[in-house]
Amino acid sequence: MRKLFLIILATLPGMKSFCQINFEEGYYIDNSDSRVQCLIKNSDWESNPISFKYKLTDNSEIQIMTIDSVKEFGILNVSKYKRFNVKIDRSGEDIDKLDYNKDPVFTEETLFLKVLVEGQANLFVVNNAGLTRFFFSTGSSVLEQLICKSYLTADGQVADNNLFRQQLLRNLNCEIVTTNTVQTTEYKRKDLVKLFTEYCECMSTPYITYENHQKDLFNLSIKPGINYSSLKIRNDESNFHEIDFGSKAGFSIGLETEFILPFNKNKWALIACPTFQYFDASVTTIYNVTAGEEVSSHINYKSVVLPAGFRYYMFLNNNSGLFINIFAIYDFDFNSSIDIVRDDGVLMKHLEILPKMNYAVGAGYKYKDRYSAEIKYYSSRDILGIYQFWYSGYRTVSIVLGYSFM
Repeated sequence: MRKLFLIILATLPGMKSFCQINFEEGYYIDNSDSRVQCLIKNSDWESNPISFKYKLTDNSEIQIMTIDSVKEFGILNVSKYKRFNVKIDRSGEDIDKLDYNKDPVFTEETLFLKVLVEGQANLFVVNNAGLTRFFFSTGSSVLEQLICKSYLTADGQVADNNLFRQQLLRNLNCEIVTTNTVQTTEYKRKDLVKLFTEYCECMSTPYITYENHQKDLFNLSIKPGINYSSLKIRNDESNFHEIDFGSKAGFSIGLETEFILPFNKNKWALIACPTFQYFDASVTTIYNVTAGEEVSSHINYKSVVLPAGFRYYMFLNNNSGLFINIFAIYDFDFNSSIDIVRDDGVLMKHLEILPKMNYAVGAGYKYKDRYSAEIKYYSSRDILGIYQFWYSGYRTVSIVLGYSFM
């Protein structure tokens, strides 16, 4: 099992470089208004970029373009960024840093704004270091920020300047944009994209949205599997030197929750999978060589293990991908124990099982966001943690299938 663990670690870098689809069909427009078709590295930027990597062909060298040289760039049918000189208010939302000024404090900056809606009315967004600011323009109007700022009142209460609602009502002149509509619109991406697309439809004009068509960010999967487990225990202070229970196969069943993180093209996820597992084994060993005395040892170990950790996806195509996992393992046993009985039936030792935390790594394959297969390697787990002179090594390799129903 140790060799398997090392093999997994050794092959991960190669798997990553093989599986990632980094460059996608796109373009950029330079300062001379020349449009260049190219392949752009899609980093699914969580923050608005100031540069991007590109290649002219699959086999050409990687180059970098910066905001100083590019007016616009995009990945076809995925995203678009435009360069603007804007006045932006970067007042924070942290309560400890709020001031008593309800008015925005603008600074002039040159930024790539991410296009969300493009048409009769245009909606853009800036994401940077936890700050989100939306910008808009209609027709030939000048681009401006939609204003939403938190501030402190004279009596120290938190209030909001929601001027953006008046801006929307004043500039989006169509019957669907009413006072009630804008009052229920929050300063959130989903709400604003919905309002701007409805406005364009109301005006009967064409529009394009670049809102990410993301997969579900929450998955719930049933995870049946086979565990191949082994256990050795020993006590160096007595005649119980080493008891080897050998290796046995056992069934496991788990329910995995997966939260996809909404950046870096949904490649990262947080996962937890409470899993029922058991290990039941008996072995007879010599206790007293001179007298030929034997002891029978029996373990009845049932528990719910809780692997919690991270998953990283490496997509092969739109339907399938590889993934790797790393977990911390928490174990909650059900009155499990090891009994050592002399050949005349006398109970010599009753050991209660109290497992310590351990770790696991794994790798697998997922198909159509529904079906999966994976292998997990668990580091050695001490299950006799409450005993000072007893040592144990419980090891497991699991082969797990999965079916996602949410």
